[in-house]
Amino acid sequence: MAFRQAEVLNELQLSRATFCNWRRAIHAFAGRTGAGAIYSSGDVLALKAIKFLVANREMRISKVGAQCGPLIDLCRYENWGKLRNAGVVYDQRTGAVEAVSEEAQRKVRGSYTEVTIPVGELLSELEANMNRDLHDRVCS
Repeated sequence: MAFRQAEVLNELQLSRATFCNWRRAIHAFAGRTGAGAIYSSGDVLALKAIKFLVANREMRISKVGAQCGPLIDLCRYENWGKLRNAGVVYDQRTGAVEAVSEEAQRKVRGSYTEVTIPVGELLSELEANMNRDLHDRVCS
């Protein structure tokens, strides 16, 4: 499913100004400008994960944006069935990511440099919103 900028803003609940700042900071999205820019569902999942890091872990978008390429790639290309029951361990120092099981997530919780992103929960939210939006489009 393709998302326009307004739909991304709605999904992430971000202001246009904040999103423009993020887009400049995140190299993978820097070239996408204007309301006509298109984002894939994987892009939106990655942006939800980035929002989790910024909002819940108080990380700066400039730091996350500079090293989030592996996170974006994982959200774009990993089998979502695998992500549904997993979390993603994000290394704050290097930006390295790895999808891990719930058991492995519990071991990470004590680590200072590693953060577990609840990608399964974020994916469920995104899918529910996509299904609702698709239903609304078909029925209207």
